[in-house]
Amino acid sequence: MNTVRLVVCGFGISLLSTALFMPTTNAASTPSSTKYDELKTFRTESINSEITEKRTAIEQKIADKKAETNSRLEGERAAKCQARENSINHILQRRAEKAQVKLNKLTVIQDKLESIVATYGLTIENTTALTTIMDDRQANASAIIQATKTLTFECATTDATEPGKIAVDHVTSMREALKDYQTAIKDFITAIRESALQEKPRQDV
Repeated sequence: MNTVRLVVCGFGISLLSTALFMPTTNAASTPSSTKYDELKTFRTESINSEITEKRTAIEQKIADKKAETNSRLEGERAAKCQARENSINHILQRRAEKAQVKLNKLTVIQDKLESIVATYGLTIENTTALTTIMDDRQANASAIIQATKTLTFECATTDATEPGKIAVDHVTSMREALKDYQTAIKDFITAIRESALQEKPRQDV
């Protein structure tokens, strides 16, 4: 009997063998590899398009905010900011790289979960809605991370009232976006588990 275990640990989610029993399906009830791949390709293109759109909107918002800033740093405050400018940008890039690694792991997990559903022919309640939510949150996290990678903190254009706010906001946004994506994946795992447990008694009859 094929078995799968879904374990949520810390930020990541591991797929291990044993624990959650999955039903064995007939070939007729399992989606064809071609159909699954075609659907995955279509969704990937849709996600990439959404990422581009979201990223453009974020970058435009940043540009507008910089242009609208009336209060600039001067004198000693400007000098202190300049001394930390490179350090702030280094921190931003490092945080963005770490966030990208976490996003990549979550994306792999989502792909594996969807593959399990297709392979075993599981009937998941609200599967379209759950998948759409995962895709949207994946796109949102990716857009924020990509925008942060291209963000350059500049003392000359930062708001004097809150000099480091833009950097803090981006780090916070990345963390929250990844948390939202992780939550969507957990919800999908719950749906898979419930479906598997409902299917198992039928198989044992």
